[in-house]
Amino acid sequence: MMLWKTLIAKWGSYASLDKLTTASHVVVIIAGLAGMLFFVLERRDTRDQVRREMALQFVELSYSDDVRTAKQASNAFILANVDQFSKAKQQIDAGQPSNFVPPSDITDAFLMRLEFYDHVLICRELLQCDETLIDSILRDDMCRFNEWLSIILPQLERNFGSGIAKRLQSYCSGAPSKG
Repeated sequence: MMLWKTLIAKWGSYASLDKLTTASHVVVIIAGLAGMLFFVLERRDTRDQVRREMALQFVELSYSDDVRTAKQASNAFILANVDQFSKAKQQIDAGQPSNFVPPSDITDAFLMRLEFYDHVLICRELLQCDETLIDSILRDDMCRFNEWLSIILPQLERNFGSGIAKRLQSYCSGAPSKG
């Protein structure tokens, strides 16, 4: 009988040992899942932070010497020639080709701005830049520029190929292209 008591006592300790082992496995699994969850959330936060930083770098670049000079030159030209721009806009709206041709240095300024905005929009479309920051900080400037650009765009396309402003036009029409 003593043997049975000893076996039952040993078996009972094994049963509680199995329960303890199972409980420790459950705890390890839960800790592992929690760790993975924290890792995924931290990674998403890091990715979002990188996207914000990229957008802010483009905002900073918009104040760089080259882009600022191109903005100032093109804006000064537009203001000095607002009557000619208005007349060309009326021609375009009436379906007639505009014969408005800006000087080459102004064409360069327009192209510099167009190239900069194209880079911004590529970053935005590839989800490398925070869309909200780009839209809230740069959209108004890009779309105002697009209005004036549309007047000299036929001249630019003759020299540099059609579709050079496609991304900007799409973005400003309210339907930004993806990818």
